[in-house]
Amino acid sequence: MRIIDASDPSNPISLTSVPLHNISFDLTVASPFAYVANYSEGVAVFNVSNVSAASLLGIYDLPRDSYGVTSSGNFVLSASFEAGLLILCFTPDAALISHTIPPRLAPGQSVGVGITFHNSGCTTWENGSPFTLAVLDDPCSLFGGLSRISVLPGIQVGPDQTYQFLANLTAPNTERVCTVSLQMIDESVENFGPVVNASVEIRELPNVAKTWTIYE
Repeated sequence: MRIIDASDPSNPISLTSVPLHNISFDLTVASPFAYVANYSEGVAVFNVSNVSAASLLGIYDLPRDSYGVTSSGNFVLSASFEAGLLILCFTPDAALISHTIPPRLAPGQSVGVGITFHNSGCTTWENGSPFTLAVLDDPCSLFGGLSRISVLPGIQVGPDQTYQFLANLTAPNTERVCTVSLQMIDESVENFGPVVNASVEIRELPNVAKTWTIYE
């Protein structure tokens, strides 16, 4: 596959060339991906988010030769002379269900929290895969410097399944308002799904034992 800058038709410039080992019959782009119908090898998937450094992510082997390819939403459709129309899906997506990040913590207090997502894409999330929950912004270091929250080992979160990512929060020792942002990420391409923004007020909490009233 070759990407050419044709903004000046009289002087086209080659930006990227990625070799394939068969005949390429068709190509479609659904940013940040490009899909190539690569004859007997199947459908090749490229990351073209940086057109000057496009990369081959993988090749999906089909039962028969691929002659044409197009995309619609999360789906990739490949035309095969012998197998007919094949519908594929490679796209990750997520929907936020809920989170338990508290609105208030006492200075130095630690709590466990959960952020629950529904896997609304076509990929499977598991430990060691490129799909994790990224801590985008945490100026108070509530997550203790943690940048990624992974699926626990031994668990697979397939399409249309729900999973709760678990982590610990520890408040700083000074009173302030802390804002955190999190989002699902495909480490090989980009972030996906909604951004989770939460504000946590750090201040002394009332001591319940000191607020008792004695009635005679």
